[in-house]
Amino acid sequence: MPAHGSAPVRAVVTSRKRLPEDAWGAVRGDDGTLAVWVVDGATPLDARDPVTANAQVAHFAWALSRFLQFGLTKALRQEPSSGGLTGEELSAVVEEARRRAQLGFGARFGRAACPTATLSLVVRAGQDLLAWRIGDSPLWIETDDGIVTVTDPQYEGGEERVLQRWRELRAGGLSAGAAYREVLDGQAASRRRRNTPEGLWILGGDERAAAHGRLRRLREPAPARVAVLSDGLERCVSPFHLVTREQLFDSLHAGTALDSVRRLRHAEAADPARTRVPRLTAHDDITGVAAVL
Repeated sequence: MPAHGSAPVRAVVTSRKRLPEDAWGAVRGDDGTLAVWVVDGATPLDARDPVTANAQVAHFAWALSRFLQFGLTKALRQEPSSGGLTGEELSAVVEEARRRAQLGFGARFGRAACPTATLSLVVRAGQDLLAWRIGDSPLWIETDDGIVTVTDPQYEGGEERVLQRWRELRAGGLSAGAAYREVLDGQAASRRRRNTPEGLWILGGDERAAAHGRLRRLREPAPARVAVLSDGLERCVSPFHLVTREQLFDSLHAGTALDSVRRLRHAEAADPARTRVPRLTAHDDITGVAAVL
C-alpha cells in the first residue's frame, strides 16, 4: 500500500443521461486524503418532463457535493489531528451542506420540489474513520478482518423486495413490461412518503433527514483503504455478478475499474427489457471513488 500522503484519489465516472446525477468529492490535507464521498441523485419515477427533472437532480447533487467540500474543508482545518470531528459535528456539516444546496436549488428553480440524494461519506478522525451514510450507495472500508460494508438499515433489502414482487407478478401471468410498470408505480408512491414517519429518510428538502443518517466509527489508524460508489456501479457485483466485491474494490484502487464498467454497460445494453437480469432501471449512472485515508 502506498504511503497515506502519496496515495492518489482514483475515480471512475460515466453516465448515459444528459447531465450526470452522481457527484463526488474529496478533501486533501498536507498528510493526504482526509475525506471522500459520493452523492447519488434520484430522478422522480413519475417525472412528467425527464429533461427538466434531470437538470434539477444534477443541480442538487452537485451543489450538495460542492457545499460538503466547503464545510468539510473548514471543519477539518479547525480540528486537531489527534481528535478529529465528532459524529455530531459531521452530521451538522452534512445538514448545512443540504440546507445550502436546497437554497441554491430554490433560487434557480423556484417552487419546484427539491430533489433527493443519497450520501456515502468517510472522514479521517485521528486514529478513527467516521463512516456516514444515508440511502443505498455502497461504502466499503478495508480492515484487518476484510472489507467492511457500512449500511443504512432503512434501505437494506429494499430493492430485492421490489424485484421479488416483480417475479410474483410475472409468475401470475403479467408481461415483463406490465409487471415493471406496477412495481414502479408502487415505488413512486413510496417516494412520496419519504422524509415522513411512514417512509424512508433521504437528503432533500427536509432539515430532519441528516439526523437519520447511519454513523459508524471504526478504529482504523492511517493508512486505510476505502471506496464509496453509487449503486449503479455496484451492479457489477449484483445483480450482474461480473466481479466480486473484493475484485471491484481492488480494481478501483488500482485504477483498472473501467474494464468492469465496460463489461457492465455491455451487459445492460444486451438486456434492455430487464428480463434476463431483473432490475428497476435499464441502466444507471456509475461512480466509484477509491482513496487511502
